[in-house]
Amino acid sequence: MQTSPPLIKLNAVSKYYGNFLAVDALNMSVNKGDIYGFLGPNGSGKSTTLRMMLSLINPSSGEVQIFGKSLAKHRNFILSQVGCIIEKPDFYGYLSAEKNLSLFAKLSGITPSKKLVAETLEFVGLGKRGKDAVKTYSHGMKQRLGLAQTYIAPFT
Repeated sequence: MQTSPPLIKLNAVSKYYGNFLAVDALNMSVNKGDIYGFLGPNGSGKSTTLRMMLSLINPSSGEVQIFGKSLAKHRNFILSQVGCIIEKPDFYGYLSAEKNLSLFAKLSGITPSKKLVAETLEFVGLGKRGKDAVKTYSHGMKQRLGLAQTYIAPFT
C-alpha cells in the first residue's frame, strides 16, 4: 500500500535573527486529517515557524514542503491553496464583512461569488451581520471573520 506524503513537512528548519536562534532544526510532519497545534511561551518560535511555512520569511536553513512540494520552488501554487491567520486578523473597519472578504480575495487573484461570500459568513456564524461595518464587530466576531477569510480563497 502506497502512503501519501505529509501535507506539511519541515526538514531541519532553522531561523536566525542575527545571532539569535529563533527556531532550531525543527522537524515536523502533518498528515492529511491531522490537527496540529503550536503551544509554547512567548518567544518560543511559534509565529516564526508559521511565517516560514507561508514564506513570509525565509528559513536560515532547512526545507519546508507543503502538499509534497518544496515551498521554495512551488510557492505560488502552494499559497493559492492555503489560508492562514497569524496573530490577529485586521480588516477595513468602515467596510462590511462582505466587502472585506471580497476585497481580500481579489487581492489574492480570486473573484468570489456573492453566494460564496454569504455561505462563508454563514458558516462562521456571521451570516446575519455580513452587511454591517466591521468596526461594529466584537473581537470574537473579527476572529470569526478572519477564519472566513482563510476559508474563502481555497474554495473558489
